[in-house]
Amino acid sequence: MRLAGGQAKLDDCPYISDEAREVLGSASRPPIKLVRIGVGEKVVEIGDEKVLFRHEKTFYHPPAIAVTIYDTMDSREIQTKIRKINEFQFERIGQTLSVDLVNLVFKSGDINQYRNVTYEVYRISNKPLILSSSEPFAISEALKICKEGRPLIAAANRVNWEDMAELAKVNNCSLVVSEYQGLAELADLVEKVKEKGVDDIVLDFGNPTVREAIENLTIIRRLAINKRFYRLGFPLITFPNKMSENEFDESLLASIFTMKYASIIVFDDIHLWKMIPLLTLRQDIFNDPQRPIQIKPGIYEIGKPSSCSPVMITTNFSLTYFIVSGDIESSKVASYLLVSDTEGQSVLTAWASGKFSPESITSFIKECGIEQRVEHRKLIIPGLVAKLSGKIEELSGWQVLVGPQDSSRLPKFLKQYLNV
Repeated sequence: MRLAGGQAKLDDCPYISDEAREVLGSASRPPIKLVRIGVGEKVVEIGDEKVLFRHEKTFYHPPAIAVTIYDTMDSREIQTKIRKINEFQFERIGQTLSVDLVNLVFKSGDINQYRNVTYEVYRISNKPLILSSSEPFAISEALKICKEGRPLIAAANRVNWEDMAELAKVNNCSLVVSEYQGLAELADLVEKVKEKGVDDIVLDFGNPTVREAIENLTIIRRLAINKRFYRLGFPLITFPNKMSENEFDESLLASIFTMKYASIIVFDDIHLWKMIPLLTLRQDIFNDPQRPIQIKPGIYEIGKPSSCSPVMITTNFSLTYFIVSGDIESSKVASYLLVSDTEGQSVLTAWASGKFSPESITSFIKECGIEQRVEHRKLIIPGLVAKLSGKIEELSGWQVLVGPQDSSRLPKFLKQYLNV
């Protein structure tokens, strides 16, 4: 009963037989199967989703961003592009965001060329690969080079599916199943591939109109989640670059597919103006709404503070911390920032729920050790909770200064604090 309710895993039972594992494993699999691409530290996980809407519980695996390399590119162009992909990353609220996959497309018609480009990309790239070709022999030659990296093979269609399924099975790779005639036909082709022994599948319904793409994405998710229709219960790959007339439309479509419900989004190129907003959106959508991103409570040093440096306090909601700490850094004033445990809530939310109160703040000041680090007893609190100042002073014995309501004004406030 706990297994059926999703409260236990099959491996929790040490006595289960192989026969029971086969039956129960099929019955208890997630509505959208988990598929892994790559190995070791490079592995990318997609699928394993259980809800239609984020607020019902959470989304688990953000869509992987893939950038395309064509085998018609010259060596210098390939190396430049791979270097950009490898180096592109930025940090936001404590997480490092980057591109996830390299999509290697067989375009030249020359299998030797595809094999050589595969070798070069596999050698210098630090991302898992997608091998894109409808020609089984080209995929077979590429797999001789990179099969140890467990690439995603794209794609099996109604013509080549038997050969592609065999390649995926023999080389232990996941496989894209591609059918552009309709979802019923796609489900039938998936069933044929599964009968060949391949169960790590990614779905491709083609490049229809934008409206049809959104409808297909939604219908497939509904069938998988609500109806447990396992023939379509797999991650989805999308190609906004093939559905748009310009890069701005491509970026817009990628944003839509991030929210509903792509598992891989393929781009032709990598541009900061395109990737940074998309990865920021992806991070926000795929954060657990029931567990806000939070950092460890404690004392954080901004710059090299001394015993005379200002002391400020905020909550441990990550976005709050990184914004406030960034504004303190901008002030060039070395400071101590106390981060109180509010279970990841922002200042006003934590105040309203009683988790950022005079009592909790006083207790944290006494326990965190800041009194041993500074000679003064002056505490700067967020301006949004100015009404707490009197009670904090009464309980803690510290003088409380009310800071600005918006942390962007901290640089000016801190200079006034130091009489600069």
